[in-house]
Amino acid sequence: MGVFVIGIGGATSSGKTSICKEIHQKFPHTFTLYMDDYYFTDEYPKHELLAEYDYGFIHWDTVTAIDFDRMIADIESLVGQHRTADNSTTELSDSSFIQCSSVEMENSSTDHDNNKVEAHTIILIDGILIYEYEPLQRYFTRKYFFTLTREEAERRRHAREYPRHEPHSYFDHYAWPCYVKCLDKVLAAQQRNGTGTICDHDQFIILSGNDSLDDNCKQITNEIKSLNGL
Repeated sequence: MGVFVIGIGGATSSGKTSICKEIHQKFPHTFTLYMDDYYFTDEYPKHELLAEYDYGFIHWDTVTAIDFDRMIADIESLVGQHRTADNSTTELSDSSFIQCSSVEMENSSTDHDNNKVEAHTIILIDGILIYEYEPLQRYFTRKYFFTLTREEAERRRHAREYPRHEPHSYFDHYAWPCYVKCLDKVLAAQQRNGTGTICDHDQFIILSGNDSLDDNCKQITNEIKSLNGL
């Protein structure tokens, strides 16, 4: 059985997690790894504390705030597990979201939805900064990047409830500039690749988070089906 690792990155509040949930419903052999589950705890001694907030708030929009090495270990465990011919398994790291995804996958294996497709294993990687950590890039089969207008990103972000109350200016000074930096990198990669093949490590598929969730999900679903040869 093949394994496809698909990146779902881009702007804050651009619909990434909603897309992952929709895809999970259509493809039962799916795991989703959320970057938010890999943040180091507040007690992590190497966090960057922001002087703007009297060193009382952590800079969460930087790769140093995230345990990407643990994410890679989980990806490798999942890939190894689902490429093993004799169905033996490798032990995953202690990540509750992985256990949750495993249960969801098992429960969804019954084809009670005619739109579901049984084929290769899919690993979705969801997160704002997933394309900023270079060692992670070689794992992706496809990389999607969701754009969003500043106004809509700010509106959606401020409407959401976060486990940590962030200063109102954090979006303007840190969250949005982080997205702009990521977008610039994606656009530079597109220009560098020109008409490169879809599976080049630097090749991104750019979608608009301002478009409907259904339209974006339909495009990604069709492309996953093409990967599966369906």
